[in-house]
Amino acid sequence: MEYSSRKSVVEAIRSYTITRGVAYDVYESEPQTFYAKCKMYGRGYNGRHTCTMGVISQDHSMLDSDTVAEAIRPLVKTDSSIKVKFIIAKVQSRFNYTISYQKAWLAKQKSIAKVFSDWEESFQAFLWWLSVMVQKMSGSSLAKACGQHWVFKNGGGRIEASMQQAGNIVVHRFDRRNEVFEVCKMTSGKVLVLDLARRTCDSGHFQVERIPCRHVIACCVNQRIDWQLYVHDMYKMTEVRKVYRFEFTPLSEAETWLAYEGPTSVANPTLRRTSKDT
Repeated sequence: MEYSSRKSVVEAIRSYTITRGVAYDVYESEPQTFYAKCKMYGRGYNGRHTCTMGVISQDHSMLDSDTVAEAIRPLVKTDSSIKVKFIIAKVQSRFNYTISYQKAWLAKQKSIAKVFSDWEESFQAFLWWLSVMVQKMSGSSLAKACGQHWVFKNGGGRIEASMQQAGNIVVHRFDRRNEVFEVCKMTSGKVLVLDLARRTCDSGHFQVERIPCRHVIACCVNQRIDWQLYVHDMYKMTEVRKVYRFEFTPLSEAETWLAYEGPTSVANPTLRRTSKDT
């Protein structure tokens, strides 16, 4: 049997020993050679290699996170959000070993880095992609598309947070006919005035974000008013769909892009999404 590279030979040996439940010692490792012997070599077998592990194990010393990362690479490429428990099951099915959660999680991170590059590199690659997009299509169209996506994606989260915080707001006085309210924060005692007709709040969030802040939510709950009446149209799906009316110019392969000469940005690690694997 012939192999295309030394790396493929090492991977084949490693996979074979893991599958057979045995281990080997490396006697020589050079750029062009790789010499290894089974740990059971010289202990009573002749000719065809038929030894197996004397003790059944839940894991294998050769089945490290790098090996698992390479084995699950096609799965990660198809779905980068693959669950750790699914990786453990796949490894068990292929190698007949049950690896630990920690090893499976680490393998997933390594595989993602190999397929999509690591987080910092991806952050820099995005800036390069964005500069190419600006060259290909008008800045106004691109800005509106990206901005509308951000608005729609983050609007729901802001409203949900406001609903949770509205419980600490007390409505003191109100003029329902003119839609003017006075509220008080229970934690600080600070008094704020809201004008729903003019869509203003002393906190400033209502007029800036154009969605009900926690003070508006508290007023709506108190007076049984539908808070959705005060959500700006830009958060609605009808507006989001309008983004796709613009023509997007297809991008060529990255090898043909002009070199990126813009500023280097440093990703904020605190904004990195926390893994939701269970």
